[in-house]
Amino acid sequence: MGCSSSTEISVRRSQIQLFEADGEEKLNASNKKDVLNGKMKLNPIIYKAIQTQKKTTNMSNSFEAKDVKKIVIKNMTFNIANHDSHKGFSQYRAKNIAKHIAEVNPDIVGFQEIRENSCIKKNQLERILIELQNIQPDFKWYSVWVPSMIYKKAGISTCAEGLGLISRFPIKSFKQEFIPLEKNAKDKNQRSVLFVELEDINLQYCVTHLSYLDDDQIEQTKQLRIIIDNQYAKSETNLKQIILGDFNYHDEEKTKYLLEDEDIRGFKDTAVELNNLQNTWKLYRYDRIYYRGTGLIPVKIYSQEGCSCNDNQNSHCTKHYCSDHFSLTSVFMYEF
Repeated sequence: MGCSSSTEISVRRSQIQLFEADGEEKLNASNKKDVLNGKMKLNPIIYKAIQTQKKTTNMSNSFEAKDVKKIVIKNMTFNIANHDSHKGFSQYRAKNIAKHIAEVNPDIVGFQEIRENSCIKKNQLERILIELQNIQPDFKWYSVWVPSMIYKKAGISTCAEGLGLISRFPIKSFKQEFIPLEKNAKDKNQRSVLFVELEDINLQYCVTHLSYLDDDQIEQTKQLRIIIDNQYAKSETNLKQIILGDFNYHDEEKTKYLLEDEDIRGFKDTAVELNNLQNTWKLYRYDRIYYRGTGLIPVKIYSQEGCSCNDNQNSHCTKHYCSDHFSLTSVFMYEF
């Protein structure tokens, strides 16, 4: 067996950490060594239910016991239009993005600014998935991509830009809703929200990308809340929702439209709930992860590997922010 790369070892170490995250099930030293050396494989869906217990609930004056599963789930939001010295979306960039995702090892990634043009048959998400498969041949990803806007680009007949999501869990369903374009909007780019529901767990992801202009952000945030609330109202169960988005917010004013009625059905800002924003820009937190629903408990949030946003470790980092255009990752305990 050949030597394992540092990326492979990092991925395997993350698998072990998540597998043991709730403290109920541990691997012995010999098994850990075998996993790190690639001789032993954990279930690729390591975010399986690691604890099943009987929970008694009071329903209509009668008691009913039901199974409650607890999982660790790691979510990432990632606007991939980050700039580098290589023009265009090259194989170099696809490999680097895939390598970063493999190192962080999320269960879910919501993407913004995924592009596809008429000259290239594969869109950017497909190219990233090919590279991910090369790095993690034993892992299976489920994916969806939807275009939000189509426009002309110099040298290319048409170019589509939109939202995407990849998941280690099978995807039950998905749909796209377009955010109404205000008549007086200065930003004429069409915005949308991608809804993705996962199999077997009552959890819906909402991926979005809002305008870079303040006035348009306000109207879009209002409309976004209405659209997401409509999805919630249509659900026959107590649907849990997580928003993964590049909001381009320059301040906290717009967040009130998502956070209002917090005690009833409002969303919570993961970074704020964890009560520490050391490594974020004071005025700019473009990328955010919101959530609502009982059973979702935030544990950690950070931007880029090793630069935490909910403690003061590595606070000397000068370029790793919960912002343009680095990945933002959150870890939740989820009981359902």
